[in-house]
Amino acid sequence: MNWTASGWSKELSKLIRYMGASFVRDGMEWSSIEKQKGIYTFAPSPDDYMQKLAENDLKLLFVAAFNNPFYDNNATPYTDIGRRGLAEYAKAYIEQYKDQLIGFNVYNEFNGGFMMDRDDEAGSNGQAASVPRKDRVYSAPCSG
Repeated sequence: MNWTASGWSKELSKLIRYMGASFVRDGMEWSSIEKQKGIYTFAPSPDDYMQKLAENDLKLLFVAAFNNPFYDNNATPYTDIGRRGLAEYAKAYIEQYKDQLIGFNVYNEFNGGFMMDRDDEAGSNGQAASVPRKDRVYSAPCSG
C-alpha cells in the first residue's frame, strides 16, 4: 500500500508512464487517512502522491484496505461498525479523488497473512466474518 510511504520516490510515476502504463494500483492505509475518528486528512499525503500521478497522466485503481485503531481493536474489520468505518474511509477517498480513479478494491489480497486478528468473533483472522460482508463496504461508496 502506497509504496511512496515505504520510501519509493513519487518520481517513479514518470517512469511508470514512460513504460506505457495508464494506471497504478495503490492506496493509502486507512489509519494514515483517518487519524481522528470520522475526520479524513489527505494533505500532505496522499495529495502529493495523487498530484504526481496527475502530472504523469496516470489514473489510480484505489485499494481501500487494512485496519484502523478506532475500529474493531485495530483488527481487520469484522463488525458492522468496523465495516462501516472502512466503507466511510473508502467513500471519502473516492470523493476526494473521483476524477483520478478508474475503480477501487476493498481490501488487498484478503486471504494474505497480514490480516489483523485481535481476538475477534470470527476466529481465523477475521475472514469468516469479513469476506461475506464486502458487499456492505462496496455499496457505501457507490450509493452517494
